[in-house]
Amino acid sequence: MCTLADHLRRIGKREEALPLFIRAAESGNVLAMRQAASLLRLADRRREALPWYLRAVQSGDKSSIRHIATLHKEAGDFDTALDWYGKAADHHDTEAHREAAWMLWDQDRFDDALTWLHARVEKGDRRAIRETADLLREANRPAEALHWYQRAAQGGDAYAIDYVERMDPSWDEN
Repeated sequence: MCTLADHLRRIGKREEALPLFIRAAESGNVLAMRQAASLLRLADRRREALPWYLRAVQSGDKSSIRHIATLHKEAGDFDTALDWYGKAADHHDTEAHREAAWMLWDQDRFDDALTWLHARVEKGDRRAIRETADLLREANRPAEALHWYQRAAQGGDAYAIDYVERMDPSWDEN
């Protein structure tokens, strides 16, 4: 059933694929839960999508956590979205901290974005170091950005190394 549903989804026949994914999801297929939720979201049926994402997470699908955050963000429930982005980041979703920080940035909540990223850094999220640098660069705070890029470069971030070498030719990563 999922093979046919997946085929239909890939060729753009989402409306035909959806009931097949739902039937498989109702039988406990975790991937089908996520696929059904995704198709419902794409059809602007977010309220119907959320329970499927939640069931997928409860069934062990950690990748659905960020999708739940995105649903809340799209609904304008930014605080709940931020909570879910935090949960996603706690499960090593490499995009969650970025999504959360830029969501806050878009709301002109720059200090909240930095606070959130710093909390991620304290939890050992190395990628949040570079995201902090990117956010500071966007905020036109180059000296602070350079400091954070240096930290990211010391952790081996290739983009940060390139940025630091261009901005500070005397820098030595060792």
